[in-house]
Amino acid sequence: MNEQLASAIDKTMIRSTPFDAATLLLVNFKNKVPTVLMGKRNNRHSFMPNKYVFPGGKVEQSDKKVNVGSTLNIVVEEQLLKRTRNPSPIKARSFALAAIRETFEETGLMLGRKNIGTPPLIPNTTWEHFSTFGIFPCLDCLHFIARAVTPPEYPKRFDTRFFLADVMEVGHSIDFLTTPNTEFTDLIWVPLQQAKTLDIPSITEKIIEEAEIRIASKLSPFLSVPFFYKKRNSFVRELL
Repeated sequence: MNEQLASAIDKTMIRSTPFDAATLLLVNFKNKVPTVLMGKRNNRHSFMPNKYVFPGGKVEQSDKKVNVGSTLNIVVEEQLLKRTRNPSPIKARSFALAAIRETFEETGLMLGRKNIGTPPLIPNTTWEHFSTFGIFPCLDCLHFIARAVTPPEYPKRFDTRFFLADVMEVGHSIDFLTTPNTEFTDLIWVPLQQAKTLDIPSITEKIIEEAEIRIASKLSPFLSVPFFYKKRNSFVRELL
């Protein structure tokens, strides 16, 4: 491959459109000091190997088709759709559902409610497990606390919506063992302040700070949501 072609490919990667993604901060408020669930990313990953992060990942098509046990708070839905391409209620809902699905895939914890029927089966997807255990995902329990876009210089980029939920909203869990082949090789519950001392991406520290602000405000849905992105080589914190 000649240098000119390689340069062109590099520029294409740098300018790539970020994938829509979602992340969930699952918080345990039972103790005096709240703790949050974090996982250590497998060292096989090209994107942030060995870093401690919150469960999350890309939005999938199946996330647009799931029946839910409760809908998004209208304020949360409006915030999710600000500065979003092709905004729609289904798109807002897909962000929330992606966070719930990814959390189950990476931790075995299902956020949702039982005893309200059996969710329709969505074959060959993670949502099959929710149907099996009669769990309808709950969206009214999700607090939208931040949004961040991976800087342009990264070859893999995500436009991530960060949610926070109380662990008491987990309707079912399955045994989940971390292995050398799983997404996370370690899962820990850690106080928010202590989480900042782990090997975490810089944006994760910012999100933890936003979570602390939300918790101090008793999770008010009326706080403005920060949007982090890079502009002219500087990080910007804009309010949605």
